[in-house]
Order: sequence, then structure tokens, then C-alpha cells
Amino acid sequence: MEVIPCKYPYAGNFNDGLARVQNVKGLSGYVDKYGKEVVPYKYTYATDFNENLAVVRNEEGLYGYINKEGKEVVPCKYKYAGDFHDGLACVQNEYGRYGYIDEKGMEITPFIYYYAEDFSDDLARVRNEEGLYGYINKEGKQIIPCIYTYAEDFHDGLARVRNEEGLYGYINKEGMEVIPCKYPYAGKFSDGLVIVRNEYGRYGYVDKEGREIISCNYFEATDFACGLALVKNQNYIYEIIDKKGVRIIDLSIYCSKTFIGNKSIEITSDTKESLIRKKLEFIKNIKKEFLESIETLEINVSEELNSYQKSIK
Repeated sequence: MEVIPCKYPYAGNFNDGLARVQNVKGLSGYVDKYGKEVVPYKYTYATDFNENLAVVRNEEGLYGYINKEGKEVVPCKYKYAGDFHDGLACVQNEYGRYGYIDEKGMEITPFIYYYAEDFSDDLARVRNEEGLYGYINKEGKQIIPCIYTYAEDFHDGLARVRNEEGLYGYINKEGMEVIPCKYPYAGKFSDGLVIVRNEYGRYGYVDKEGREIISCNYFEATDFACGLALVKNQNYIYEIIDKKGVRIIDLSIYCSKTFIGNKSIEITSDTKESLIRKKLEFIKNIKKEFLESIETLEINVSEELNSYQKSIK
């Protein structure tokens, strides 16, 4: 039985009891689970409800917010409007400047930013007229000054940033450089460690306290997963290391010629068995998951595993 007739060119999923639908003229509205039209078809753009409000755009191309009764609680007057997060939303005024409003439409911060993002970990990333990034809190106070040429959202209390010299590091929510901006490259944390590259083009790993746990001695490196990472050492040989930098397995034993490129090895085994089993499981995963990314892989898995097992007895 069709509770809601198949008559819409587009129909979204239900969210908070309402679904976004589009009529033949391309205008969006909302229906309830019985197919009743709750919000009329008059918006050229609409989103799902988030924190009881949805972003909508009128025929003049301006954005605002409606509640579940279809009332425009924030008038359609903004050039851009983002979803609400923790009671605040990022919007852009008619002059192209960004600021933040609450669920009643009250302006919480002045519209002085040339770009702004949603709040994450209680801080929002903003950009000034000079193109530099900093962070503000939910009261609109500038917590971290706009001094970075690149910045990311905070996650688990840390954010990746780049200074005006083009060097990367990580800051905490007080603006302190926990990992100094001294690396030409810094990746994202995985398994508690982040890949960094020094000025000589060598890779290593740093923890969340900024300690270089594994020195920058490698020509290539991948993220840690399940306590293991793939690296290319100073002898141009690929090997698997643990989070202390100890070599677990030398891939030259198994590969006459290996080309991994920029593709990270994804270790799917999370075993806590013996070191031998972890080695064997990793070899199986290479054969199964990464054959396409390896140019030449001269391995007969069963024979190699048998040979390897005998060699460790």
C-alpha cells in the first residue's frame, strides 16, 4: 500500500518525522509520514531538519531557516546558511562577510570574517581579510589569532595548521603548538601517531604530545593501522614496523620488486596473537587487498608461508 503516492520527482528520507520532497516545478517542501503536506512547495533549495531547523532558499536565492511547522524562524536574507551545530550556525550576509547566529536568528558574532566553518570541538575556524586562519569560541571571542595560512577543524583537542613559512604542525585549543610548525608535511593522526616529513625529505612519526617516537629516517611511510605501518628504509627496502620503530618483517624476503606508490597499506588484521601469526596474516592481506597496487609481487602464498614457518622453527 502506497502511504505516500509515487508522484514526486524527488523524495528524501524521513528525518525528525518529515521528508523533503520536490514537485514537478522543482520546488521543495516537506510531508509527514502520512503524506500530508506540512511545508508548502515554495523553496528552490532545502535541507533535512537538523536541531529542529532546516535550511531553505527562496526564489530570490536567499537562505533562511524554517521549523517543523513551516514557519521561517530566521528570515531568508542570507547569501549562505549552514546547518546548526550546538545551537549555532554559520551564515553569510549581503556583503559577503561571515558570522554566526543562534536558533532565534540573533547575531552572536560580528560579520567580519571572509570565510568561516561550523563549530567543531567548541571552536570554529575563521579567515580574515588577509587570508589567514584562526579560531573563535561560541561567544564570538577570538581564542587563537588569525596567523595561519591553512588550518583544519579541531578533533580530540588538536588541529593541523600551516604557518606563513609553509611548515605544518598541530596546535591545542589554547593555541599552543603541541607539534611545532617545522615540518614541510604532517599527516593526520592514525593509531595515535602522525606521519611527518623533515626538511631532508625523510619521514617519521610523532605522537600527540609532540614527541618524535620514530625518527625521520624513511623515504616513504604509511599511516599506522593495528599497530603496524609500511615504510621504505634507507636501503630502499620496504619493511613493516611496529609503533616503536622495530622492524617486524622485511618485505624484500617476499618481493623481488615492489612498487607501492602513494597508496597506503590497510592492515585489516587486529589480532593479538603471536608475532608469527601477525606476520603471516599481514602477508595474506597483501595478497588479498593490494595486488592491484603492487607492480610485481613474486609470491606463491602457500609455498612462501610453508617456507617461512619452517624457517622459524
